[in-house]
Amino acid sequence: MPDRQCIEVDNLRKSFGASLVLDDVSLQVDRGNSLVVIGESGSGKSVLLKCMLGLLTPDSGSVVVEGNSVATHRESFLDRCGVLFQGGALFDSIPVWQNVAFRRLHGSGRLSARQARQLGEEKLERVGLDRQVANLFPIELSGGMQKRVALARAIACNPDYLFFDEPTAGLDPIRSNDISALISDVASDMKVTTVTVTHDMGCVRAVASGIMMLRQGRISWFGDLDEFDKASNRYVARFSGSAQCAIDENGNLGKNMD
Repeated sequence: MPDRQCIEVDNLRKSFGASLVLDDVSLQVDRGNSLVVIGESGSGKSVLLKCMLGLLTPDSGSVVVEGNSVATHRESFLDRCGVLFQGGALFDSIPVWQNVAFRRLHGSGRLSARQARQLGEEKLERVGLDRQVANLFPIELSGGMQKRVALARAIACNPDYLFFDEPTAGLDPIRSNDISALISDVASDMKVTTVTVTHDMGCVRAVASGIMMLRQGRISWFGDLDEFDKASNRYVARFSGSAQCAIDENGNLGKNMD
């Protein structure tokens, strides 16, 4: 039986030239949980996500999934992952259904074109899009629809893990809330383990079971959603949008101010 702590990051460090981006980051994500990583721009969030996926090689430290190192089992791990990249990263030159079923058309376990199209249409419906969208090209879709297509592609192979990099970026507040609610619903329905990088506090509250804040490449706060608005940390308060708080000379929060 695999360890309940299915993703373990241990003492991860990553630099680009003289710039240290991740500085001794360690974390664990239990099976079925939803970790959300927040922090200021440049704090290392997306780099951490890419290191967890094996898309970037850390300078030191390790990422282990169910007892296997991602560094040595990257392809088998990626086969079990769905990823929604910032901006969607759809292929403009192929229709929507081919975007959704891309891995089943070109990767392992290939389907026929007819089967892949059926899969694409089914996943489009799962994310709230009509099957008629399948024949359109990404450029013909609104930003919100493109995000839904990208999510449909992420879940097309029925993954065990879902990774989201700024999934609501570029959307208005209403569409952001819609996508956040959809992500939460899909993840719960599929019983997957998720890691999300976001600046969107609506998304945080919709999808998170655990929240981690990065600051200057280090973990400055880690807790669950219930603790988030009560945390005595000025950086958490800045992101949470909680009521104004008194901040002492050490940057800690006092009682809420009426």
